[in-house]
Amino acid sequence: MSEDLFDPETIARVTRRTSIDAMLSVEPRAPNLRTRIWRALARLGPHTPDEIAEHLGENILSVRPQFTLLTKENKIGDTGQRRRNDSGREAMVWQALPPEVWRDPPEHMTAQERIDRLTERVAYLEMVLTKEGIAF
Repeated sequence: MSEDLFDPETIARVTRRTSIDAMLSVEPRAPNLRTRIWRALARLGPHTPDEIAEHLGENILSVRPQFTLLTKENKIGDTGQRRRNDSGREAMVWQALPPEVWRDPPEHMTAQERIDRLTERVAYLEMVLTKEGIAF
């Protein structure tokens, strides 16, 4: 029996799986991508996430979440300016903040510690998905 692709439960399950796949695919290169974003903002001045994504040759869907994390680390700040992005919506314009205002970075982790942390995250996601009745 084939699945009804327009069934709300099917859409929710596929969307969750797609989001998780996207998150896991960018995870290994996310720290480097955040560094590239901060350096671009520091060098070029204030830009929107869409502008930085284009400048770096990256997909906006990979770049936007990194802006959120850079904000939480206080490495970038909102300039108060807005510019229209490709979708025609007003987008926040961000600037690089100096290292002296950054929040304490996480302790340096060895490669094995990073693997262990990712393994824990995958186990957690498996638990959540299983609880939701989603097989993968």
